[in-house]
Amino acid sequence: MDDNGNREAFPAAAERLFDRVVDEGAGEAAAISLSEALAECRSPIAITFAPHSLLSVAILVQLALKHPDVGQLSAAEGQMFLDRITPLFPPGVRRVIEQGEQPQWADVPE
Repeated sequence: MDDNGNREAFPAAAERLFDRVVDEGAGEAAAISLSEALAECRSPIAITFAPHSLLSVAILVQLALKHPDVGQLSAAEGQMFLDRITPLFPPGVRRVIEQGEQPQWADVPE
């Protein structure tokens, strides 16, 4: 599924996911199972968050993106999520989210 909810791009996304699962050592059978399960999902999946919960998820995604082992595809998906939800908040909350993306917050203790 592409950014606009079109299903045509879904096979390509499933193929990338398949490759990532195999590359990360989960095994081809697990990747096939995951790809098949995702293909059965109704698209798009819509969920509803309370504003404070969505802010918490945004902060968690920002923290996850700072981990050194996050792959490029996951990082791109995480950043796309943040780019889409940030405009949903009022300016004061947007500033908090934007501050979490600043380089001085890149050093996450292990």
